[in-house]
Amino acid sequence: MSIFKPNCTIETTDKILVLEENKRKCIFSNPENLNLIKIIVDGCQITEGTRCDFLVLDQQKNEYFVELKGKDIPHAIEQLEATIKQLSSSASLRKTAIIVSSRHPSNDTSIQRAKALFKKKYKVDLISKNIRLEIQIKQEKKR
Repeated sequence: MSIFKPNCTIETTDKILVLEENKRKCIFSNPENLNLIKIIVDGCQITEGTRCDFLVLDQQKNEYFVELKGKDIPHAIEQLEATIKQLSSSASLRKTAIIVSSRHPSNDTSIQRAKALFKKKYKVDLISKNIRLEIQIKQEKKR
């Protein structure tokens, strides 16, 4: 955890964590009040070069890279890719890259190609949604 700057990191157990920019929202629903860590990437954790807006970590070692974007989906993909290369932990169980954009349609061929690339190259699930996306955070069941 030491790679993250303390002033860029916010820990919370709130039931809802909202990441918002220009009317685009990524909402993390946390009904079990699990510990979440929000890292402000753009302009704080990473101040130069290409980077996404936020990184959210949960206590199950899942990483959520979030880019809240206008219409430039190819640039959003570059930003997520650059941030994953810099900040992703090899100890992560599951990585998810998220684009919340104002562009329509949100699921064209460029997104399909990017989903395949992220899965193959980084083992990352890429989710793209217009305007608003909700992610459910759940405690992993022990077997």
